[in-house]
Amino acid sequence: MTDSPVYKYYEVEIGNSQDPGGDTDNICIRGIRKPTKKEAAVFLAEDMKTNGCDKVLFVGEISYEDACRFYDMEDERTFPVFGVDTPQA
Repeated sequence: MTDSPVYKYYEVEIGNSQDPGGDTDNICIRGIRKPTKKEAAVFLAEDMKTNGCDKVLFVGEISYEDACRFYDMEDERTFPVFGVDTPQA
């Protein structure tokens, strides 16, 4: 973990459009700005596929402390950064 984060942290809720009331997953990403739902879907395409999801339901900013509290941030320095390591749509 970094001592003083430079990036902002976002919780992204993903789900399956074929099962609107079904299970959802949450993923934490870091970025230089908040992604739109469409941008988050492109950025998380592999994670969404792995989790059987095809839709971003919500993107919201969370604090660095909450990111560390609710997500495994041990390898944070190796995570891609939205807005820097962003694939093009």
